[in-house]
Amino acid sequence: MHKITDFWPFATALYQDPATAQALMRLQDEANCDVLLILFALWKGQFHGQIPPPCWDAILASAQPWRRDVIEPLRAIRRRMKTQDYRLPSAPIREQVKQAELAAEQAQALALEALTLPCDGAGGFDAAERNLLSYIEAEARIIAPDPRLVDTVLHQLAVQYPRIDE
Repeated sequence: MHKITDFWPFATALYQDPATAQALMRLQDEANCDVLLILFALWKGQFHGQIPPPCWDAILASAQPWRRDVIEPLRAIRRRMKTQDYRLPSAPIREQVKQAELAAEQAQALALEALTLPCDGAGGFDAAERNLLSYIEAEARIIAPDPRLVDTVLHQLAVQYPRIDE
């Protein structure tokens, strides 16, 4: 049984909000952000504290090969299948590709959760926000994200996990 404090249930719960899902997809497609790493940054901050900025190099090094070699090719196939007319009943196969992509993301989520990282301070919204901004700064492939999209994601985090001090 997973607790909401486990990374994958946290990630899927946050992603359930349609505005958040749309903002995350736009951050992925327009700014080259890794949605799973955004959610990881938020989760780690919310429940464990701020990840020291230098640790992001190790996180990115562990995540990038799987993302590049497995998740992104599956996503590209799934998206191509959605937009192409193959004149074949491709919907069931596209669904299998989608499920494989989700399984690959869940495997990476479990690997990220298992990373032993030092965290500074207490968990909470402020640490989650700092982690998100540190991730954006550390990920060299990111193209300046629209701050409104980042705000949408942070807003949903605040809704699902209200600040204790408010």
